[in-house]
Amino acid sequence: MKKIGIIIPTYNEKKNVNILISNLVKFLKNSNFEPTILVIDDNSPDNTSEEIKKMNGFNETIFLIVREAKLGLGSAYLVGYEWMLDHSIDFVIQMDADNSHPPNIAPELGKLIYDNNDVVIASRYVGNGGVKSWPLRRIIISQVANYLVRFFLATGIKDNTSGYRAFNKTAMNMLLKTQITSKGFSYLPESAFFFKKNNFRIIEFPFIFEDRALGETKLSYFEILGFLKSIIRLCFGNLKGTYNKSQ
Repeated sequence: MKKIGIIIPTYNEKKNVNILISNLVKFLKNSNFEPTILVIDDNSPDNTSEEIKKMNGFNETIFLIVREAKLGLGSAYLVGYEWMLDHSIDFVIQMDADNSHPPNIAPELGKLIYDNNDVVIASRYVGNGGVKSWPLRRIIISQVANYLVRFFLATGIKDNTSGYRAFNKTAMNMLLKTQITSKGFSYLPESAFFFKKNNFRIIEFPFIFEDRALGETKLSYFEILGFLKSIIRLCFGNLKGTYNKSQ
């Protein structure tokens, strides 16, 4: 079986995480993958971490890091990359905990990242990808955000804000050594920009994003403002030549 790591950042996802992980393990094992799942919890008030500890396979195939506070999505990914590399896992998938990222396509992402790609992005905006159950406001925010990234940063990627991604060892090592400063949601477009600047081998795979049925969204107006500031910073840094490639 092929080893694959799964990174799942959580904050108040007690109602979702058990369902997600159970389905994820089933789909991956049925497709000849041996999963190692790392949950990075930002000290969730709803005791998400306690739910993880009750799961079958805890400390065997399911592992947990609890951080002291809500430190941001991007920083959680970086903690996950470092942990995976320290445990000799060279191929990983990162995904949301709210069941909006369908676990049934995880094996496809795994196959593609094993197939000589550096980055695989599950994309809502290629092929037969799309979204379900989103309010109009969220659709507009997502499409405008991706248009801004494509226009100002020229990433060539259709879905720059998708957090459902797979990486190989080379990509993880480079991401850990970069000057990426965004720690929250803005980490996603900034890392997409980094991929393009460093000529990563990138492929997008279509998927249907379905809005969460349980819990509350973490996308706040503060995160949206941070996203806009990040795009402006990256655009000017690129024009001035102060945004370098990997260090």
